[in-house]
Amino acid sequence: MNETNIDKPIIRLINLTRRYKVGPNVVEAVAGIDLEIAAGEFVALMGASGSGKSTLLNLLGGLDTPSSGEVWVGEVNLATAKRNILDQHRQHTVGFVFQSFNLLSTRTALENVEMPMLLVGERAAARRTRAHELLAQIGLAQRSDHLPNALSGGEQQRVAIARALANNPLILLADEPTGNLDSKNGAEVMRILRSLNQERGLTLIVVTHDPAVAAYADRVVRLLDGKIVEISMNAAPTIEAVPPITPVMSQLQEASV
Repeated sequence: MNETNIDKPIIRLINLTRRYKVGPNVVEAVAGIDLEIAAGEFVALMGASGSGKSTLLNLLGGLDTPSSGEVWVGEVNLATAKRNILDQHRQHTVGFVFQSFNLLSTRTALENVEMPMLLVGERAAARRTRAHELLAQIGLAQRSDHLPNALSGGEQQRVAIARALANNPLILLADEPTGNLDSKNGAEVMRILRSLNQERGLTLIVVTHDPAVAAYADRVVRLLDGKIVEISMNAAPTIEAVPPITPVMSQLQEASV
């Protein structure tokens, strides 16, 4: 994490709560959370199933609305934002990586990466060029014309990462990104995510139950029953063998200026 950004939170959660009604019962999935995350920080949200970590990620992504409290991302409070502001947030501020990849099965890897740019009206030539660059960055330039069912699980998740980067988000939200992968492919995905955080200064928030995944983060936030029970710093985050992607990353940074 860039040390100059420590006092500049890009995310502020204030007494954040999310309740659901399940039959006659009310379930408090997120229970009064206060948290700040700095720009360029890599944070792991850890906890068992039902701890509230995925609900919290959905609130950060503007995919869900809190029952009470505030969700500040930059200067926008998502808790009170209008629909068009939430649309802009999902399209430009955050990128999503899901456990099950969520690739379109009838579209090639290249077309999947292009999709977020298509949705915001980017010109065909520009989105095709950027999609090729992103696939090259994650080592899949030769697989761009393959459908998802012709790709391995690790390759599909790398395509999903490229898709998440398509519109130059400030924040990447990853929900159990290694959950459907073996240890080798999981480690490769985490090295890619860590290198994006280090080289681009991308704010990265990863939901996981795996200590090996959390070891890549700068900070680990542990949740239980919708509450934060522990916050710890990783004195030595896992960074060894991070692939050198600086040449392509430099081109992408120049293109986004």
